[in-house]
Amino acid sequence: MAEPDQNTATNDAAQLSQLLDPALYAGVRRRLLSISLFVNLLGLAIPVFVLQAYDRVIIHAGISTLQALVAGVLLAIGFDFLLRQARARLLRSVAVRIDAAGGRALIRHILSLPLAVLESNPTAYWLSLFQDLEHVRLRYAGPMALLLMDLPFVVLAFGLILVIALPVAWVMLCILIAFAVLTWWSSRTVQARGNEELQHLQQRDGRLTEFGMVRQSIKSQGLEAEIESRWSEVQALAMTESLARSQATDRYRDLGHALTQAATVLMVSVGALAILDQKMTFGALIAANMLSLRVIGPLNMLVAQWR
Repeated sequence: MAEPDQNTATNDAAQLSQLLDPALYAGVRRRLLSISLFVNLLGLAIPVFVLQAYDRVIIHAGISTLQALVAGVLLAIGFDFLLRQARARLLRSVAVRIDAAGGRALIRHILSLPLAVLESNPTAYWLSLFQDLEHVRLRYAGPMALLLMDLPFVVLAFGLILVIALPVAWVMLCILIAFAVLTWWSSRTVQARGNEELQHLQQRDGRLTEFGMVRQSIKSQGLEAEIESRWSEVQALAMTESLARSQATDRYRDLGHALTQAATVLMVSVGALAILDQKMTFGALIAANMLSLRVIGPLNMLVAQWR
């Protein structure tokens, strides 16, 4: 019994790959990853600037050093802006390609189906396919795509923490493990809730579509009360599942926020003890906290958005 499901999943994956290949060809992938690499490298400029300002400029009254640091960090901010704009333009072009190629392929596929297949599913089902295409576009050319492109480069910020603030690195490692577990846990729960909600929404929309197709018969036979009762039943189920999914999403989002706050408290506490033991500097602690936010930020977004 599992073999047909596996074959169906394989066919769906192959069709999705054929749909996305024209939009996400190898050149686009390489350019997006290259731009993301330099964006994340430039993002390290501010923590390094803070580190040098506290440990060199303030302690040694290095005005000339401060001037050089400010000039360098302003240049990095300018390049960061330009690279982010270039990446956004590239993602917009990918989104246009997905909409154009996907819409054309989907309507061509639907028109090629036999009449028996078209009539075996309600109109709401065929409409939902075009709505799913929008989800595909958001997945590969929206905020989630940006998140997944930046996520591998979290190791850059973590690596810099190892270099400048080794005594607090173990705290960051524990937080990374905690976020990985939380992401896995939330994705399983919210995805299951989301699937249930989608099924009930399709049933509700199907009721409305059926009403539109047989409205004359309903009015002539006086079936308004029965149709209202059926629609209210599926609407109540859809609302219940929507509420359950929202509660699960809010719970895991708040857990991620609490974990972020706990990470800050632990970093400062362990860092303060390391400063008292003269194992790290005050500037290193501040820079490490800034870097920790660059590590935790994408992970916190992943908890809320990963499905």
